[in-house]
Amino acid sequence: MPLLDVSEVFDDPELTDEIVVKRYTENVTTDGLSVPIVTSFSCVSAVVTGGKGADLRMLADGQRVYGLITVHTPFLLLEGTPTRKADHVVFQGAEYSVLNVANFSNYGVGFVTAQCELFDLQGPEPVVEQAPGA
Repeated sequence: MPLLDVSEVFDDPELTDEIVVKRYTENVTTDGLSVPIVTSFSCVSAVVTGGKGADLRMLADGQRVYGLITVHTPFLLLEGTPTRKADHVVFQGAEYSVLNVANFSNYGVGFVTAQCELFDLQGPEPVVEQAPGA
């Protein structure tokens, strides 16, 4: 077992952000209809790093913003399977879908690293910073 314990990073306000994780499940009614259920977990501590940033891709039927982020968190994120929809991560107002998860549970209290793809086709709203005193 590795001796490196990185769990203190997730308590450091200089390095972490709070994200919202949306977990999707289904409930089947007595009529056999599938009813989607969304459970939101707010205030999840995470270190979020940029992937490639946001790229505008021109397609035959329009345009799409493509972007990736990497999320490091002690919260167990779930990728999609044939029977389960992937978790979604909300970071800085944009929603991302979890593509794949690497589990590092043997480092201290454990954490996961997830690659997440921008889910919103329009992309995140631009952040406008104002000069002090403006």
